[in-house]
Amino acid sequence: MGFSMKILLIDDDQIFHILLKEVLKESGHEIFLSSGPHEGIVMYEDVMPDLVLLDVHMPEMSGCEVAPILKDIAKERDKFIPIIFFTSSNDDHELVNCLDSGGDDLINKPFNENLLEVKLRVWERNIKLINEEKMAPPPGLSSCNHSNLSEDELHDLLVSHEKYSNSN
Repeated sequence: MGFSMKILLIDDDQIFHILLKEVLKESGHEIFLSSGPHEGIVMYEDVMPDLVLLDVHMPEMSGCEVAPILKDIAKERDKFIPIIFFTSSNDDHELVNCLDSGGDDLINKPFNENLLEVKLRVWERNIKLINEEKMAPPPGLSSCNHSNLSEDELHDLLVSHEKYSNSN
C-alpha cells in the first residue's frame, strides 16, 4: 500500500458507519465519521482529509449540496480532495447531478467491499500523482526560477535564432 489516507465519511446512517469502519479497519487509513452534513463540513475543515465518502440522501442537506461547499474549502487551501458518493439511487439524472455538483466517483449502496477497496487504491494513486505534479518544477527555463539574461539579451538571442532558422 502507498500512503495512509485520512478518509472522512459523511453519512447519517450509524449502522453504515459501523459497517464501513469494519470493512476498512485493516486498510491502514485513518477514518473520521460524521453523522450529518453540517458536522461533516466542520470536520472537513478541521481534518482536511485526503478523500471524502459522502452519502447522497441525508435529511438536512443532500450530498449534492454538500459537495460544492467541500470543494470550495479545498480550493481555498489549494488542495484537491476527491469525493466519492454513496447512493442507493439508480436514477441517472440524480447520478449525473452528484458528479456535476463536485463528486469524483460513485459507489452503489449496498456496496461491494472489493470494489470499494479497489476504488480507494485507485484514488490513493491519483492523489499521489496530483500531489507530485503540484510539487514538480515546471518544465523548461522556468524550472531555473529565473533567467540570468536581460530582456535585451533574450531578444537578441531570439532574433539571431530566427535569422539562423530562416537561412537554413
